[in-house]
Amino acid sequence: MTLPPAFSNLSAPEQLLTLADLERIDRGLAPIAGLSPQLDADAQQGADINGDPSGPSGYSWASNWSGAALSLFNDFSWMYDDGPGSPNIGCSGPRTDGCWGHRANILGQYQTPIGMGAAASGDSQTQLFVAGYQPSLPGGPDLAGEPLWSSIARTLPVGVSPGAIRLSGGLSTATVRVWASGEPMVVRASIATKQSRWTVKPSTCDLQAGSSCVVTVSVSAPAVPSDATLTLAGPNGPQSVALVHTVPEQVAARLRSRTVRVRSSARVIGTLKPGVGHRRVLLQVAQGDHWRTVSRSLTDARGRFTLIDHPRRAGLRRYRVLVAAAGGYEGADSRPLILRGTHAVADAGGAMLTRVTVTDQVRTDITTAMKAGEKRRVGALRLVLSELQKAFKEGGGDELAVLRRERKRRLEAAAQFRDGGRPELAEQEESEAQMIEHYLPAELADAELEAIVAAAVAETGASGTKDMGQVMKAVMARAGGRADGKRASARVREALGA
Repeated sequence: MTLPPAFSNLSAPEQLLTLADLERIDRGLAPIAGLSPQLDADAQQGADINGDPSGPSGYSWASNWSGAALSLFNDFSWMYDDGPGSPNIGCSGPRTDGCWGHRANILGQYQTPIGMGAAASGDSQTQLFVAGYQPSLPGGPDLAGEPLWSSIARTLPVGVSPGAIRLSGGLSTATVRVWASGEPMVVRASIATKQSRWTVKPSTCDLQAGSSCVVTVSVSAPAVPSDATLTLAGPNGPQSVALVHTVPEQVAARLRSRTVRVRSSARVIGTLKPGVGHRRVLLQVAQGDHWRTVSRSLTDARGRFTLIDHPRRAGLRRYRVLVAAAGGYEGADSRPLILRGTHAVADAGGAMLTRVTVTDQVRTDITTAMKAGEKRRVGALRLVLSELQKAFKEGGGDELAVLRRERKRRLEAAAQFRDGGRPELAEQEESEAQMIEHYLPAELADAELEAIVAAAVAETGASGTKDMGQVMKAVMARAGGRADGKRASARVREALGA
């Protein structure tokens, strides 16, 4: 249904007349000419006592009552919420006669002329329909008064749905339903746009009251964003539908090198399709469940871009390239890109070599163990690899800390198994602990660790336990992962006289 523009200015009884006629006409039923004063008075008696009104004697009639003050709400309740489970007290179950009775009253195929009365009193509204009501005819004692339905119908605009259209995700066409609620009308469709990329078909709909047609809007340049206004003009004024077309994008990106040395340049190159210049492109790195932007750039006229990052830690880094939606383009992100950051070390001849990360080495050893048929070793290594990858995703780059934690877990489990009388399981845990130890650097000798502690105390100027944090930081940096934190802490305490 399409309400008249002045609907809110009508009285409650006039709104009830309008809604009843709109419901009837949309279903091909004859409208009611207007409200008759005597029938309004009969309807008022029902509204005043919060009940269904009674019609005049000698006529067939039907009536509705609702304990709500809004005409639109009451029309919805009577027409669309009148069955089982609804507020309709006459419909206590699916087979009760009163179910959908209010709807049947509004849509009744009454003998003409149809008389109608309507009234409101506080939170109470009523409708009264009378079949073959002769007094409502011209010259009759209960002549229907203004606003007559004929007057209301001449103000009804074209019905349109939806009120706005957005073509996205590659779509280039959409449909709009147009209907005539109150009277026959010829509707003309046209599009106003500066780009001349939109079309509408058909351009004209010849509609009977209560009927509808479908018009199709299309955009002819799907690779270019655009907007327009669809105008649907009827005899009582136009209706407008906003049209917007956005363009999907794709990001193709790759690492120029999948392995780089720490603090050197990691370059990501790629292309944005369609190729559009001056689109902002972001390079982001994964940190746990979040993404942090590490580089920004703009595309050139062909949509190409280059992004640069400088990894500070060894290990795996997961990147993505992100383009935000803007200017009618929908934005996109690339598939994940995995970079390995490595340390550079010198061999005996002074040549620079790439030091393989622990994660890389574990992967290689898993492959070797699989080829050798060492199922137990494969299973143990996969557990270690899983923990290393988990730590990386959560933003932890200290592989040695992960290895020490996993070795400690297995040694503690071995002790519990031995205490519980399960030596075979204890031996298995101890074997896995030894396997993990293989990936850890050799522990510093006591003399080496003491020398490092002494140098750290001198370097930091520490004089007591209050400086222990500074000393520990220097010691662990010099130890390079070859000393357990607990062991180093004990030596630092001794050196500081704690």
